[in-house]
Amino acid sequence: MSRHRACMLLWGGVASVLFALLALTLRPWWLELSALDARIASAEERLQRYRRIAAEHPQIQVELARIGTAPGVAGLYIQAPSETLAGAELQRRLQQIIAAADGRLISIQLLPVTQSDPEAPARLHVRAQIQGTTTTLFEILYRIDQARPLLFVEQLAAHSAVRPERHQIASGTPDSAGSLVLQLDVFGFVRGGQST
Repeated sequence: MSRHRACMLLWGGVASVLFALLALTLRPWWLELSALDARIASAEERLQRYRRIAAEHPQIQVELARIGTAPGVAGLYIQAPSETLAGAELQRRLQQIIAAADGRLISIQLLPVTQSDPEAPARLHVRAQIQGTTTTLFEILYRIDQARPLLFVEQLAAHSAVRPERHQIASGTPDSAGSLVLQLDVFGFVRGGQST
């Protein structure tokens, strides 16, 4: 009996070892299959979402064309037959804003046009150097914010226009003029399809 029992224990041990080896071999494979199934399910979900978006594309294009030709939208763009004339118009409007804010225009320069997408409106950039006070700066920024067509400040630098005299530094009296030199980069949009 003990021999029979020992034989059974031996065969049971061998079967357990074989089962353990089989489990250790098959478990990573099963985990990998589960991960692949999850990735496939995620990819199928994204594919369905992209197909829905692609199906809506013609409707969106029609809606964008309708909005783009709406009369209210036209006032948001600089209107001119060419980008060169639109740049001159942007410079003129910025000069008017600066004059209305009691600023003194030192220089104004049209920068190169940027347009990353042929269907998107071109961006016209103007750099202006202005002399004024902090009140002038606030008034210019306010008027740019309220301007039609839409104008955007891309970059602004301000520094004192008055160099302090030695006796002002020594006495500690601040400069009463408060004059600033402002460098302002402003851009606006002109509709695509126009050329210089």
